[in-house]
Amino acid sequence: MKNIFMINTPFQLLSAFIVANSYEKKAQNYLLVLRPNEFQNWQYSTGVQYILKDVSTWEKVLIVEKWLQRNDRISSYREQISNMKERIKNIGEIKQVFLGSDKIIQNQMIVEIAGCTNYSLLDEGSFSYDSRDRKALSKIWQYLRIQYFRYIGDVNGNMKYNFSGNGYGPGNRADYLYRPELLGRKSKEVKPLTRTYVQSVLPIIAAHMEDVSILMQQPSIIFLGSPFIEQGSFTIQAEMQVLQNIYDIAEQSQLRLIYKTHHSEDNDKLKTYQQTYPKMEMLKSLEPAELLYHKYKNIKYVISFASSGMLYINSFASQDIKPIAAYKLYGQSEIQTRIQKIFEKSGVFAPTNWDEMRCSFYNRKM
Repeated sequence: MKNIFMINTPFQLLSAFIVANSYEKKAQNYLLVLRPNEFQNWQYSTGVQYILKDVSTWEKVLIVEKWLQRNDRISSYREQISNMKERIKNIGEIKQVFLGSDKIIQNQMIVEIAGCTNYSLLDEGSFSYDSRDRKALSKIWQYLRIQYFRYIGDVNGNMKYNFSGNGYGPGNRADYLYRPELLGRKSKEVKPLTRTYVQSVLPIIAAHMEDVSILMQQPSIIFLGSPFIEQGSFTIQAEMQVLQNIYDIAEQSQLRLIYKTHHSEDNDKLKTYQQTYPKMEMLKSLEPAELLYHKYKNIKYVISFASSGMLYINSFASQDIKPIAAYKLYGQSEIQTRIQKIFEKSGVFAPTNWDEMRCSFYNRKM
């Protein structure tokens, strides 16, 4: 049986790797890396590189950086679809397609080109559990786009496309999730990615990861950066106030504060943080944070506004790490209701004031 795993991000890649080495271990698994974010920087992430190149997991890896982008010409669309048909034809008959996201129209088209009418979804973070629906005009626009692509590319199948939020597609046959109990929408079938499955593949990935010296020297706090400021969710002043308090707590607790950047963060913002907090180390890495939790025993706390990177710590970490969602400490900043519900169910500590935050450090034995 032949499967295609189609991913866009390093975390989707990690989820694909775990599924391929658990539920689909006996199948012939092909990997399609489609329109990857900042792919030129993936080469610097040794864990990601190992997963990409593991010949015992993947029959073949296809990397397609350009796929039906808005500024492409009509002739380019035709050529891209023709080339994709040829790639998939060369694989042979496909039984299953796994998608990192079914909200992206271009992803869904791969399913139809592969001759399938349904697919399974990989865990890609909080969007896998509850995703906002598209607005009516957006649904119409997505419908027109896909019909246009199908027409010029001569794609004729019985695929029923998803024009709503992630996971709502009529073709979604199963969800592979690390935290099934957090699912806030209906699912035809849930396939749990248990700690046993996760831990079975992590040691070999960790063994191929290049050591990061700042994570090996002393007990640490990881602050997970995010593009919320860039998206207008809150101001840089609000986050700097939060960082200042965490900076002080780290110093008083004799913990190293490490800021793990997000690929969509503004460089000028990061420079401001580095200048303002000189003892805070910057970790610019595309390695999924979950891999770091397993490899580095010095990580004691993980803090962010409300990052998905805190939801799966118990599945990935090899030691006791305390996740802290700081969204209640950002003043008047609002968190999306769906994300708040996920975190409230998750068991992640969300302090309501700085006294509660400080107590979580000073009263904890390490």
